[in-house]
Amino acid sequence: MAIGALCVSASAVLLDLAGTAPGTASFYRCVLALPALLVPAAAEHRREGPAAAILLLLTPVGAVVLSALVLREHPNPLQLGGCALILVSAYVTTARGTGSDD
Repeated sequence: MAIGALCVSASAVLLDLAGTAPGTASFYRCVLALPALLVPAAAEHRREGPAAAILLLLTPVGAVVLSALVLREHPNPLQLGGCALILVSAYVTTARGTGSDD
């Protein structure tokens, strides 16, 4: 996903130099990011359904952590609460199937 984000952000410079309309710019930003996003999407398609769904749950948590580390942003309490809720729900859904039924 980082490669796709890099393609989208790099496309801003290219489209600004071209002087296109906003609608055209949005379309071509998506087109430029599509090849970089197809490879991870194909890898996710091969995974089991529940494991891929749980990994996708963690995406917002990673975004908050990366923004705090890289961009030096300070997450507000609502964002931290949302991250905590996501982490607890991911733990509960994965721990539910690991217990033994003796």
